[in-house]
Amino acid sequence: MNIFLWVIQALVAFQSISGVIWRHNNYDQAAQSVASLKALPESLWSTLGVFELVFALGLILPGILKMNPKLTPVAATGLAVVLLIETGIHVTFGVYAAAAFTAWAMIASGFIAYGRFVLRPHK
Repeated sequence: MNIFLWVIQALVAFQSISGVIWRHNNYDQAAQSVASLKALPESLWSTLGVFELVFALGLILPGILKMNPKLTPVAATGLAVVLLIETGIHVTFGVYAAAAFTAWAMIASGFIAYGRFVLRPHK
């Protein structure tokens, strides 16, 4: 279970970090074709991106650095909340492909939180 959780943590962290970087670097271009990006101010997306980035790093760094790995499930919970907000925004504006992408990461983050709080907590 520990290896499985690590794999999921790495996949979710990679998806979140690469998504934040892409959204930051391509915001103007993406806002023209993605209704949910165009509808809300860039500052809101940047704020969500900062939280998403911090929580995604929190999935990996505490365990790798062996410094307070009990923060991992807290980061997973925070990331699930941020992704729930993003999924809701995408659904509200009818961008279902982006909603599906953030929804899978949200569900995986919730599973990571459950796994690290209950099934296989860090010691």
